[in-house]
Amino acid sequence: MASRRAVAFQAPRLLPWKRVWRNVVLGLPGRPDKARAVAALEEVGLAHRADAWPRTLSGGEAQRASLARALVRDPELMLLDEPFGALDALTRIRVQGLVEQLWQRHNPAILLVTHDVEEALLLADRVLVMKDGVIAHSADITLVRPRNVSDPQFVALRAELLGWLGVGHAPSGAAGPEAAGGQPAQDVDHPVRGVERTAQTIEPDPAPDTREPPPRRKILP
Repeated sequence: MASRRAVAFQAPRLLPWKRVWRNVVLGLPGRPDKARAVAALEEVGLAHRADAWPRTLSGGEAQRASLARALVRDPELMLLDEPFGALDALTRIRVQGLVEQLWQRHNPAILLVTHDVEEALLLADRVLVMKDGVIAHSADITLVRPRNVSDPQFVALRAELLGWLGVGHAPSGAAGPEAAGGQPAQDVDHPVRGVERTAQTIEPDPAPDTREPPPRRKILP
């Protein structure tokens, strides 16, 4: 494991009683360094909101502040737990692009958990499909950047991953979990160990509750 690690979650988790810049350097040793916080906020385009209160930020701004808090630690490994899940579609695209830019600029290893197959293919160099708590499938993504969702290779990889997630069918030559007897791959490293650039894990959404609702009770006047 990397000695310097940082985590960003789906919720920004900013302390509402601390200004944005103080949230960014929260937990760092020594006295709070505003200059260091502002430098990290500048990286995510949020330096002008350094003295703002968290409740005044939009959802996208709050998530960028969360990324600045991870970035200020100069991490060798960034753990991102569905950091785009609570964002609207347009903001999600912008913050995805921001994460890719930060990775290219600082080159940390990034482990990102997502339920979005296209997001995984747009950002990752390696995708791990999780099933029952273990790695069921691993795919190296060698598509050139920037990536296009209409690229035939992108479409084929998307179909392969969806097949492993039980949606549609895996293309020929890409054995899905049924073809493999439902057994996880045995020669895949731990999702963090050996990650060179970015890796993403995809977990299938939980099955919907199909139980019928209980009958309504008649209320007498």
